[in-house]
Amino acid sequence: MNGLRSDSFDHAVKTMKYETFVKDSQKAYDGANGDEPLGPGTPTVVINDKQVPEEIFGLLFEEDLFRELLTSAHRSPGWWKAYQPT
Repeated sequence: MNGLRSDSFDHAVKTMKYETFVKDSQKAYDGANGDEPLGPGTPTVVINDKQVPEEIFGLLFEEDLFRELLTSAHRSPGWWKAYQPT
């Protein structure tokens, strides 16, 4: 079993095809703060440079709710900063 190994995978690694994606992902992770040097933990979700709080992670796993979350985030970035779980 080769796992991830393939000619296309090896080529992507050697040419650093996804370098920008990796650097942008690291930047978003670093910007989410958390317990340094460990970072904010897993999973960490950042939308519009705002970390989604753990209390609403359930929205991330239901397609319709996730769509609503993204729509809300587009209209009002970081609205969850005022969110208070009951």
